[in-house]
Amino acid sequence: MPPPPLPLVRTASLIAQIRKEHLVIAPVGGAPIFAELDRVSGGTYESLWLASATIFAVEVVRLVRGQALLVLRGVFRAASSFRGDPQDVRWVGPIAEDEAALAEAKIAAALGLPRPVTEVDEAALAADPKAYDGRWIRVVASWRTGLEHSSVAGLWFEPPGPYAYHVSGESRRTIVGRVTVAEAKGLPGFGHFGMWRGTLQAVTMEPPPSVPHDVANAR
Repeated sequence: MPPPPLPLVRTASLIAQIRKEHLVIAPVGGAPIFAELDRVSGGTYESLWLASATIFAVEVVRLVRGQALLVLRGVFRAASSFRGDPQDVRWVGPIAEDEAALAEAKIAAALGLPRPVTEVDEAALAADPKAYDGRWIRVVASWRTGLEHSSVAGLWFEPPGPYAYHVSGESRRTIVGRVTVAEAKGLPGFGHFGMWRGTLQAVTMEPPPSVPHDVANAR
């Protein structure tokens, strides 16, 4: 049996390590390191498991009295439950600011964060999405929505936040996200009933998804 993985970082409050291509963050001694995430999701986290490839960036948000949040940004739909977990962000903390800064530096170095982003033309993405499989891209493209429909450049599109689902419309958006394409026919796809062969999951989007199409088009 192989030895357990060595931690990337261990502080008074948390331990972070890479296990089976996942970043795992767990408390030390029962420290309440997921207070903000528990509050938003309405549940209780005992540890945080995120596929390393889905993490885009890590940063520290300073609070007051020497406290901070360690913030992980990425595309976390697969790790989100129906209880209200956000799809684009996870918070660790509040913890001491120096702990957060140390964890940020170690995680960023281990995973190569922030991820490099490839500028992509909408037509090129639509013509050959497989060429961008697994890559983080920035694209200015039309976002189309409708009944059980959300797409960009012929890919199922997951915006980084809530929007008016089922409302038909189209508008131009600037999107940073990760492309995933099914490896072969017959495998489960993406989107409604798995009917889409590829997906673009966004970590940022301007204007944000909460802005209706008509308002976005008027800008």
